[in-house]
Amino acid sequence: MKTKRVRKNGQAWPDNFAQWRAALNPEKRAELAAHNARAQWGPLKQLPKKADDGPWNWPVDIDRYDRFPGLTPIEERMLTRYAEAYRFYRYGRTMDFGTELDRLVRPLNDTFDYTGIKNKQRRYTLFFFLREIEKRGRSYWGWTTDEWIDTINARVKARQHAVAIAYLLCTFSDLHRLKGDHVVYSCLARKVFGREHTKRISDRVQGLLSEWGYSGRGTTSQVMRTIFECLLFVRSPHLKDITLDDLRTVIGRRPPRTGTYCAYAISRVLTKIGSFAEPMEIERPFIVKAELPNITDGVPAEWAHLCRR
Repeated sequence: MKTKRVRKNGQAWPDNFAQWRAALNPEKRAELAAHNARAQWGPLKQLPKKADDGPWNWPVDIDRYDRFPGLTPIEERMLTRYAEAYRFYRYGRTMDFGTELDRLVRPLNDTFDYTGIKNKQRRYTLFFFLREIEKRGRSYWGWTTDEWIDTINARVKARQHAVAIAYLLCTFSDLHRLKGDHVVYSCLARKVFGREHTKRISDRVQGLLSEWGYSGRGTTSQVMRTIFECLLFVRSPHLKDITLDDLRTVIGRRPPRTGTYCAYAISRVLTKIGSFAEPMEIERPFIVKAELPNITDGVPAEWAHLCRR
């Protein structure tokens, strides 16, 4: 227990609120405790159940919330009041909104309880969302995909938590359009499916890759990134739910580049697990090097024509 701070003369510092607290009745004390709890928004003590090998249910029940995309006059007034307070004093971040903003705050807090956000990051991210709502004049239930991308990329400190809110609460699915998507997939998979379950998947996949000779760190990292991307794409923690079409869709929406994103190795893993009947075929285009334009740069046209015959 923390000892009470005393002055140099040995006397305790005066408690200016002692008499005021002693005069409160039990109802007022309970109301004060609820006020402090709303101002701090601390996480729940009981850890939520994450994914395992059993049946999977979506962790956030969005049907129990009021998903009206607009704002009520009371919500607009409270958000404007907070935005003005933040503009003039950014460090005053323990403002109590009471029940006026419960429709907006409660879904965010429930999602934060599931993802296990730290208390300081929770408060920072929550206030960031309230400022975004005030700026757009609409609740996050009515944000477009481009608006979600702008919000996610706006703050580095709140980025991963904003992605989790968008994915779990508002069915955001364009993860491939975000900056630094490699970090997004691994972090989001741990938040949604749980750290223990994602570790079991990583150990299982990496064990198979090691048996087949895929020992490079780059290959393993690329495979796990695509595995987590596929799981988030199908919104399931089970590898057996990934189909061959899902894998092709995930790989196909990435920017073109040389190589196949380790698609064949991933398909072998999923075939071994039982998701596919057989691994996908990789078709490599045949390139005639003599027809490449840089081969004949600076060569006279007559000689270049003879070289290509």
